[in-house]
Amino acid sequence: MNLSDQRDFRTVNLYFLKNLLEMDSNFLLVEHLSNVNAIIKQPLQLTQRIKFTCFDVSKTYIVFGATSGGLYVFNRHPHEFIKLIPSKEGSVVQVCISPDERHIGLSTSKGIVMIIQNCFMESNFHYETYSEHRDNLVTAMKWYMDELFCGDNTGKITVVVLPSLLAKAIFQVTCATLMQLESSVVQIDVYLKFLLISTLTKTYICDTDKEQYRQIGKKLRNGHFGACFAVNNVDPNIVPPEILTHKGVYKKLKDDEHFLTHINDNIQIFCSRPGTRMWEAKLNASVTRTHQLKNFLKDKPTDIIKLDDNCDVRLNICTNNDLKVGDLINFSKVFTFENKFVITFSRGGFYIFDPKAVMIICYCNYFKNIKDLKIIDNFIYIWDDDLEVHVVAFYSLEKIILKTLFNKQYYVCADLCVHYITHVLNLIESSKNIHLISILKEKLLVQSDDSYIEKLSPIFEAIKDFTNKTYPHKLKTGIVVVNPYINCLENKYEKEPLPETFQMLKGISSNVTEKLTESTRNLKEKFHILETTVKNLTLKDNFDVNGVDHAETTNTNTNDSDKYIENGSTDVQFDDNDPKIALKIFLQQYQLSKINRNLKTPKFYHLLDKYDLNKTVELFTNFSNPSNKVDHDVKLWCYHNYLIYLSKVDFESIVQTLKPEDAAINYAVQAFCFLNASQCKCACSYPLPSAKENNPEYYDIGCILMKKLWSSNRLLSDEVVNEVPYMWKYILKDLRFSESIGTLLPLLMQFGDEDLIGVFASKFKYDEWDDAIQLLIKLRKHTCIHCDNKFDTSCNVMSWTNFGTIMIQRVGPQSTINLLMRYSDIIPSNELDTNFYQRCIFTAVVDNSYNGIRTKAIIFAKTVQDNEDTTLEFDDIMKKFLQRKRCLKHKRKNGFCSTVKTEYKCSFCDLPVDIPLLNDAVRLSCNHLYHSICLKYNNNVCEKCP
Repeated sequence: MNLSDQRDFRTVNLYFLKNLLEMDSNFLLVEHLSNVNAIIKQPLQLTQRIKFTCFDVSKTYIVFGATSGGLYVFNRHPHEFIKLIPSKEGSVVQVCISPDERHIGLSTSKGIVMIIQNCFMESNFHYETYSEHRDNLVTAMKWYMDELFCGDNTGKITVVVLPSLLAKAIFQVTCATLMQLESSVVQIDVYLKFLLISTLTKTYICDTDKEQYRQIGKKLRNGHFGACFAVNNVDPNIVPPEILTHKGVYKKLKDDEHFLTHINDNIQIFCSRPGTRMWEAKLNASVTRTHQLKNFLKDKPTDIIKLDDNCDVRLNICTNNDLKVGDLINFSKVFTFENKFVITFSRGGFYIFDPKAVMIICYCNYFKNIKDLKIIDNFIYIWDDDLEVHVVAFYSLEKIILKTLFNKQYYVCADLCVHYITHVLNLIESSKNIHLISILKEKLLVQSDDSYIEKLSPIFEAIKDFTNKTYPHKLKTGIVVVNPYINCLENKYEKEPLPETFQMLKGISSNVTEKLTESTRNLKEKFHILETTVKNLTLKDNFDVNGVDHAETTNTNTNDSDKYIENGSTDVQFDDNDPKIALKIFLQQYQLSKINRNLKTPKFYHLLDKYDLNKTVELFTNFSNPSNKVDHDVKLWCYHNYLIYLSKVDFESIVQTLKPEDAAINYAVQAFCFLNASQCKCACSYPLPSAKENNPEYYDIGCILMKKLWSSNRLLSDEVVNEVPYMWKYILKDLRFSESIGTLLPLLMQFGDEDLIGVFASKFKYDEWDDAIQLLIKLRKHTCIHCDNKFDTSCNVMSWTNFGTIMIQRVGPQSTINLLMRYSDIIPSNELDTNFYQRCIFTAVVDNSYNGIRTKAIIFAKTVQDNEDTTLEFDDIMKKFLQRKRCLKHKRKNGFCSTVKTEYKCSFCDLPVDIPLLNDAVRLSCNHLYHSICLKYNNNVCEKCP
C-alpha cells in the first residue's frame, strides 16, 4: 500500500469512527433569545457617531469599548446598563476584565495601555496609563492574577504588574518589556509560569522563571491563528506562584538547547493551523501530533435550538447550512471550554473539539461574519460585523431537558423528549435525574394535551419498568430501599434554590409519607420493634467462632450464651472460661456499628469494664484473629473501638500503672499508628511541612502514649513519631520545650506550624531569628534542612508573609525589616505581599502610641485583611495615612498626631478607639463603641448586644 493509499485508508477510518460516535447526539446548542441587543444599543440611541469596537465578558459583566474612548458596562443577569467609564486617550481597541472582576485593562488606538482599578464598585475612577506600546496597535491582552500581558502589531510583549493601594503609595508601578517577536500577536495565554504567544507566523512558549522562550514546531503560517493551554488534571507537585517573574528581555533558545527537562503530560497546548488543522504540543515545545479535522465537518452541522423565557414556548430548531466541499475554513483563536474541550472559530462558525476522543463533538455555521467570540462557563458570546451579540449555551441533553422542566416550560421539555426520544430512553438506566420528567404526564394532563402523552408514553413506560425492576431492594440489615436515586441536579442547580415544580414533587412525597405513617403502627410500637431487633441481632451465615460453625455453636450453647444474649440485664456475671459469650457480644456490637457506628450496646461496654486493659486487649485481638472468617475491616473496627474506649476511661491515670511492655500500651500504639499513618516525612525521618496539616484521630490518646514512652521506651516513641509525624508538635511543645532553642530550631522551622513557632518565639534572640530566616530560605526551595534532599513542591512551606508577621509580633516592625533586609537579594520580592507591609506600618504606628497592645494590633490587621468587605477600606486607610502631609508635633485635635489618649476601647477589636489610623469611632444607641471598620466587619450590628 503506497503512502497515498494509507492516507486515504486512514481518512476513511476516521470518518467511519466519527459516524459511530454520533457527533451531535449528546450535546445541544441553545441560543437564548433575549433583549440583550436592545439593551446594549440603548446608550448609543442618541448618537450615530459612537460605535462599539471591542468587548469582553465575565461572570457578572459585559463591557464594550467604544470609538469615543469610553467603556460601557452592562450586567449579565439581568441584562441592563450599569455605567459609562470615560477615557481621553482615543478609541478603545482592546478591553479585558480582570479575573476577580475588580479591574479593567484596555488599550487605545494611540497604543496607550490603561488599567482602571476597582471600577465596578467605585464611581471615582483612577487610571494607570502605560506608553510602552505608544504609536502601535495592541492586538492581544490577557490577565493572570494581578498581571496584564499585552502584545501589539509589531510583536512586542509587555507585562504590567497591578499594584495594591499600599504598594502604589510606596513603590513605582512595574511595567516591563518581555519579548520582541517577528510579527503581530494574535493571542496570549498563561499557565503558571508559562506564557503562550501566538503570532501571525509562529507560536512561542516562554518560561518566565528562566527568561527563555522557544518556538513550537517548525512550519510557519500566515494568518490569525491562535493557541491555548489545556489542563487535563491539576498536578499536585505544582504550586501556583503568587506572581510570575519578569526581570528583563527574554532569550530565544536555539534548536539544540534544552527548554524544559520535566514534561507534565497533564498540560497540552493546542495551536490552530491552516486548512482546519490543529497542532497538539507539550510544554517542551515539541509537537506530538497534528489533528486534521476537515473530515469531521462533512456531517450535518449541529442544529441550533432557539429558546426564550416564555412558559408556552415550543421547540424551535434552526437547521444550519451544510458545508460545501470547496469551502475553505481556517481556525482562528483557540480557548479551553468546559475544562475538557477546546473551542475555536472562524468567520463562518465555531467548532468544539474533544481532545480525548480526538473528534469535533459539534460545530455550528448558523452565525456568519463572526467578529469575535468570548467564553464564560458553558456560554458562548458571539459578536458579528453588524455589532449584534448572540448568546449560545452548550448543554448536555439531560441538562437542557431538566432546565426547561424546572422553568415550567413543559411544552418545550416534552418536545425535546420526543425529538430525542432514543437518547432519552438510553439515559433512563444511567442518569440519576432524568426520572424527574415523569411529572410531565401530570402537567400535560392538566393542560388537556393528550397528543404529547401518547408520544411520550414509551418514556413513561420505560421509567416505570426500570423502577419496578430496581425497587424495592432489601439490604442484609433488613432495611428496604424505596428510592436509591438522589434528587440532585448538575452544576448550578445544586447551588440554587429548588424550583417550584421540584418543591411540588417534594410535597407529593410528604403527603404519601404521611398517609403511610397514619396506616402503620404507632411510634411506641416502632420503638419496641427496633429494641427487639437490636436485642436479637446475631451473626449471620459465614462467621465461625474459634473455628466452630455458627449453626453448631448456636445449638450447643443455648443454655448459656444465647440465654445471656437475650437478657437485657447488665447484672449477669460472666464466665471467664467461656470466651464464646464475649465473642458474640463483640459480634453484636460489630454488626450494629455497620448500621450506625454511633450505636453502642450497654453490655459491650459492661464487658470491657469487667476486665483490666490488658484483658480487654485480649478480647479485641481474639475477635480480630485472622483464623476467624470475618470481614476485612474487623481489624480497623477493633482499633477504632479500642481507642474510643480509652477516650472514655481515665487513660491518663491508668497508663501510670502500666508497664511499657504491657499489651494495653502496645495495642494502643499499633491502633494509633495504623489509623494515622502518614508519609509526610523525609527519608531522614525529619517531618515535612505538610505533616502539620494531617491532624490525627485520637490525638489526646497519642499524646498520653508519647508522654509515657518518652521516659520509658524512647525507641517505641521514635517509631510512633515516624509513623505519625504530626506528633512532633506535642513533642516539641510539651516534652522538649526546655531544651536549647538552637537544637530545636531546625525541627521547628521544617515542621512549620505557626502557632508552635509563636510559642517558642519568646526564646528567640536576635541571632536565632537570623538563623530562622536562613533556614526558611532553604525550605522555600523545597530542600530538607537536615539532609538537603529535595521534597515535593506540594508541601505547604510556611510563607514569608506569615513568618514575617510572627517576627513583627515578637521583635517589632523595625527589627523585622532590618533582619529581612540582610537577605533582600535572596528573598523574592513578591513573597512579602501587601498584607505584610500593612501589618508592619500599622503595628509601628500603634507601638508609637501605646505599649503592650502589639499582639492585638496584629490580630486586628489580619482579621480585616481576610474579610473582603473590609480589606479595601483598610487599603484606603493605609493609603491616606501614607500620603498625608507631615503634621506638627502638637497639631490636630482629631488627627493622627493627637497627643491626648483615651481609655475607651472598641467593643470588637479591644484596641483604643482613638488609635492612629482608626480614630473614627462610632457610638451605637446601646452605648457600645466601635471603629467604623470594625462595625462594617460586623455588618453594622453590635456583637455585644443579644
